[in-house]
Amino acid sequence: NRQRLIVAENELTRARLSLLRTMGADLNLQPRLTDRMEYQRVEPSPIRAALDTARAQRSELRAQRGREDAARLSV
Repeated sequence: NRQRLIVAENELTRARLSLLRTMGADLNLQPRLTDRMEYQRVEPSPIRAALDTARAQRSELRAQRGREDAARLSV
């Protein structure tokens, strides 16, 4: 129906703008995909390894560790 089409078009626009912002490109560009995306099976990592990776990559956790290290050094 019409409402679903409008929602889908808005989501497409949001995704396009997000991609362009991430690339640092002009937001008026109209990107065109030239390669087909193909499914590639990926083996899931063990939960412990995934959690360790997530914790290492979260910027707010890294910042907190830095503050804690600085506090320890200043005591």
